[in-house]
Amino acid sequence: MSDAKSLNKNESNSKMSPMLKEVYNSVAESYITIDVSIAEKEQSLITSKYGGLPYIPQGEDCLRDEHGYPYLLFAQFNFTELSQQAGQHSDLPQEGLLQIFLPIFNTEIFLHDKDFDTSKCIRFYAELPTQPANQAVINEIRTLWRDVESLWDANNDEYRNLSKDRCEWFEKKYPNSSYFLPFYKEMTLGFSQKVGYPVTGDIAFDRETEGYSHLTLSEEEWTFYEQMTYSTEGNQVLGFGTFCQGDPRYVCDYPEGDVERLSNLRLFFQLTSTKYIKNENGKRYNIIPIDGEFQFFIDKEDLKNQNFHNMMFHFACT
Repeated sequence: MSDAKSLNKNESNSKMSPMLKEVYNSVAESYITIDVSIAEKEQSLITSKYGGLPYIPQGEDCLRDEHGYPYLLFAQFNFTELSQQAGQHSDLPQEGLLQIFLPIFNTEIFLHDKDFDTSKCIRFYAELPTQPANQAVINEIRTLWRDVESLWDANNDEYRNLSKDRCEWFEKKYPNSSYFLPFYKEMTLGFSQKVGYPVTGDIAFDRETEGYSHLTLSEEEWTFYEQMTYSTEGNQVLGFGTFCQGDPRYVCDYPEGDVERLSNLRLFFQLTSTKYIKNENGKRYNIIPIDGEFQFFIDKEDLKNQNFHNMMFHFACT
């Protein structure tokens, strides 16, 4: 069963109705939901954040693309903060710092490359770093990030709240770059632990319902199903994802049409659009202006061994 069409709302026979709740309850998982807010000031180098300045150890350079531009910090997770705010999750480290960088100045590299290699853009410190940071590199990134922030104005009615004049200036200062970014401000993150359920089409759900082409649902169960379908939307660590273009762990091998199921992978991190805020003029805007999902999937054994370097990256837009 792969989508809601296989759930026949009009059938009267409720023989298999209990199956739905049983399936959802059997595959439910706890996960960490992420509350996102615009940072009012520059955050610590080792705090959890989207964007902003990363910790770079003294003596090391930042990741750079073929033009020499630094990879931008996409997300950083301080696992001590996660456990303090959300309680210790059994599948996550108790401490340490995980950094995810993306070569955002060249969107063709990762937005349209299903084989994008994440091994070089993820850094994990098993313990929170205490050695001095490379201030020269961090100052370079600070200048770049402030230029990125200057592109965005919540009160500007241009597309994605971007200033046309600033974008033209940015293109001249940074040739061969792109400013199609998921966010233009440093974001602070807050965490809480919840229980989540997969949508139909998720490998975890389909595996449990394999062999059942139809489920007959009562009105009460349809309400339950619809609640579960939308429970996956949001920014999160672990749990189940939102799939606007289908679960990427179903890999079609054309022209044969065989489907490889990467069911050894589980969602590790998902970034989607987030809450609306009103600007000074009362107009709503989205602080993460994307229509889709950035997702990272990790092998279950790698997660157990705290090996974060071989995750599968996926981006999909509606």
